[in-house]
Amino acid sequence: MKLKPEQKQWTVTEAEQISYTDPPAFRWIVKLKMGKGVVVTGKDNFLEGKASMHIKLAGIIPISKTVDDEKTNESALQRYLMELAWYPSAVLSPFISW
Repeated sequence: MKLKPEQKQWTVTEAEQISYTDPPAFRWIVKLKMGKGVVVTGKDNFLEGKASMHIKLAGIIPISKTVDDEKTNESALQRYLMELAWYPSAVLSPFISW
């Protein structure tokens, strides 16, 4: 994973995402190894139109927390819609209108 566009080296990362179609939702968890053994963990969730993101140093010390604000909710919805290619049956969901 690259954290900045100009970053030259890749950051060692383990991530997993689970997506749901009924109701539309996802949960993404990540573990990044940031030089000299420093580990950063993150959780990104979207459920019932609400998004949240929590980033912690060593999985303990909060670095960043965003919960249910308009910009985060909109961004998570856009991400969910962009990833419909991974679960195309969701386009027929009654939760999505075209």
